[in-house]
Amino acid sequence: VKSKVDENSLARRAEINRKKVCEHDQESKQAIHKMKPMTTCFCVVQAEHRAEHLGERQYAVDAGIRGAKYPHLVTALNIDAPTQDQFDVPVQNRVARDVVKSLEMGQKWSSKITGVIAEGAGMFTYVTRCGLGSGPNLTCTALYLTLLATAKTRGLGKKLIVLFDNTCGDNKNNGVIAFISWLVLIGVFEEASFFCMLKGHTFTILDQSFNTMISQLMKECIYTVSSLLKFMFLFLRPYDVVDVRELHCIWDWSAYFQPHAERLSGFATSQFGSGMHECTARKDAEGNVRVWFRKSAQSSTWFPEGEGYLVFSHSSTPEGAPSLAAAKPDSQWSRHTVEGVIRAWYRYMVVDSPAELAKIKSEWEATFAALPPGGDTTLLPPSLQIQWEELPMQHFSAAAQASSVDTSAGAAGAAGVSGLLENPEVNPIVGTGRTQADVARELRAFQDRVRRASENTATPAIFQADFLFLQLPGKPVQLHRVANHMFLDDARAEHLSFSTVEYEHTPNPSASGFWG
Repeated sequence: VKSKVDENSLARRAEINRKKVCEHDQESKQAIHKMKPMTTCFCVVQAEHRAEHLGERQYAVDAGIRGAKYPHLVTALNIDAPTQDQFDVPVQNRVARDVVKSLEMGQKWSSKITGVIAEGAGMFTYVTRCGLGSGPNLTCTALYLTLLATAKTRGLGKKLIVLFDNTCGDNKNNGVIAFISWLVLIGVFEEASFFCMLKGHTFTILDQSFNTMISQLMKECIYTVSSLLKFMFLFLRPYDVVDVRELHCIWDWSAYFQPHAERLSGFATSQFGSGMHECTARKDAEGNVRVWFRKSAQSSTWFPEGEGYLVFSHSSTPEGAPSLAAAKPDSQWSRHTVEGVIRAWYRYMVVDSPAELAKIKSEWEATFAALPPGGDTTLLPPSLQIQWEELPMQHFSAAAQASSVDTSAGAAGAAGVSGLLENPEVNPIVGTGRTQADVARELRAFQDRVRRASENTATPAIFQADFLFLQLPGKPVQLHRVANHMFLDDARAEHLSFSTVEYEHTPNPSASGFWG
């Protein structure tokens, strides 16, 4: 047998007649009019879907209400970021039509906006240039600065709850897990957690504020970063904005935690589902911080059962303050191109007087001159560096701190939820005391059990990495391997949709039959 994998066919998609009826699926809606028996099914699925995601939203709303009403008990934060390219400057009024449009496609000064709402305290917005990067360093810096401001006005509660969207790059990652665990370790909070709403249903007041602000910014000529900050504060005032602040540097939380934190994996989207959407951190009886995960607020159990995953090693813990994170080298964010584009804009800027134009030029040249050589933010003037302040520590009873999360079945969540919300039958998380080999062994046992149960049925089980003989429309039977979009919960579903790798078959002239 001579067969080989065509590496160029990785993107080929095998649609195997699966369309779960969802309220946004227009094709399914149209099909309902033609297939009357489907109407009842559609209504039931839609109602279940709506009830489940509303349950998740209500959980997040309740956390915010507790943070606003009981600040001595709960500190609730909601953090999000709009699309980055919405905040490139300089920019004309979007309805303007003049020669400057030839520069619109040029690479301009790009800013990353991060908004944090501290329930009961207001909204804090941070503006950073793209050269500083994003990820957990920016997220944790914004959270820490917001906690500092909140501590000075309202004080901090015993428990921290942070609402994220479900992105791993900025939010759901080891850096953020270490950060909330560190806040528990040093005694700022007795318990800290983050919660991510379901993908596609994360619309919050922050999203609304950003959308409103962006639509209003499009009506303005914005030539400098200071003008951007001014307009942002003006348009965010209806949302109780407290401060719009430009950050010229951020803290390097990743390097701060890396030598001490145990690495966790398996909590992101994979064949086990959409990943864990809630993580909570507490101290055990020995004072070590441990974390637990669950797929949703309505899951009936937590992972792991019993003792949680250790976050920091027994031998070392983070001390002192994090250093400043290095910015990207000039070449990585095309500094010289950006400077050239901005200077080319000067002649097209609509200003009231030559003095105003001179002020704009002076601001930009001062900005360029202040950029640190080679991205070394420690060379920034002290006035542009963020200054470290300690968060206030609290004293909690040892008994309260040592109480772990109840991981027993039925201890939390709603009964009878779908696979979208319930924890998978195999715990996918790798951490202290649990290896990737443990996960693989339990996964294989689960797959074998399901395969035996589905033998000689109309819906045999299909799992990630399975080999299948498929015949696509107008094509001969070919060997495929399931590549992605195949979740454990859907293994025996009647209708499936997944991506495959298609093998290219070179027939053997000396063999007969399928392979010949």
